[in-house]
Amino acid sequence: MSPNFLFQYLSHLEINDNPISDWIAISNLSVLPSLSELGLRRSLLTNPSDEQNVRAHIISRLQNLSKINGIFISPKERLDLERGYISYVKNHLATLYSEFYQHNLLEPQTPTLLPNDISSVLSSLKLLHPNLDDLCAKLNEHISIDDIGHISRIENNSLKNRLVEINFQLATKISVQDIASYPHQIYDDEAQIILKPIEGSKIIKKKFQNSSSVRQLKTIISRLLSIPKSSSFEMWRQVNSREGSIYFIEIESMSRDIKYYDIQNNDLVYCYVL
Repeated sequence: MSPNFLFQYLSHLEINDNPISDWIAISNLSVLPSLSELGLRRSLLTNPSDEQNVRAHIISRLQNLSKINGIFISPKERLDLERGYISYVKNHLATLYSEFYQHNLLEPQTPTLLPNDISSVLSSLKLLHPNLDDLCAKLNEHISIDDIGHISRIENNSLKNRLVEINFQLATKISVQDIASYPHQIYDDEAQIILKPIEGSKIIKKKFQNSSSVRQLKTIISRLLSIPKSSSFEMWRQVNSREGSIYFIEIESMSRDIKYYDIQNNDLVYCYVL
């Protein structure tokens, strides 16, 4: 009798004070089809080390969980943390590629545990993040060597000094549709948002460091778009999916930096004044 069959009805698991230090061990819990609540306190998981990012990794690796350490996971929180996890994975891919590139450039004949060709870099990443393909399909994301700007990362060895030029434009919300009609249910507990530029409004271009906070970005953009200080506004990044459809991601967490939202050069951000 297989272990999966023995534990097929297990819904609540407590592994507190456990010497687990490998994220693959957490991913392996996905074989438990009924697992919906997990207790994981005081583990040896150290990368990432802060509590919120550990929560993001657990949520993203275990799609059926509804509660972690006694705290419910809302659909909105799941979506937000899954996006953060994808950003983390993209940086991880850049690191793997940089290590591979530097080794083969400087010591091409030296034995190494690093991937031995470009394609296997991505394969190595997927071994470390087993449900990556499913998560990318859900979020309409795409991760490949060509997408991460690896040459500039190698040259800079840091994203902190990288500038991105972003397009901003005033917009209005023109329609709200039921989430059931939207592919992949991107928004879960939100209605699908459709935005269109306000007629006659101009696109404003501005360069920001990837390490700039959303709060800094909003302060500067409110001045550039002449939004009154007494008015609040939302920022929505337009994303073009691989299938050709358009959807929007709200840039809302004031304390996060803009690279968390994976904003790229020439991205369009609509500003909706409430």
